[in-house]
Amino acid sequence: MLGERKNVNLPGVVVDLPTSTEKDKEDIINWGIPNKIDMIALSFVRKGSDLVEVCKLLWKA
Repeated sequence: MLGERKNVNLPGVVVDLPTSTEKDKEDIINWGIPNKIDMIALSFVRKGSDLVEVCKLLWKA
């Protein structure tokens, strides 16, 4: 039975879900930047554009 905190491996299936959620972005803007964070860790990065998205968010600040 699938539930919270469970993982599913789908070999050969392209999963097109965002790496960072809207809440992640809000947390970076509203807490991370004002508190001068040194590092951001992203889980499940699948492509370079996932990193570019967070970099753009930081550059706007």
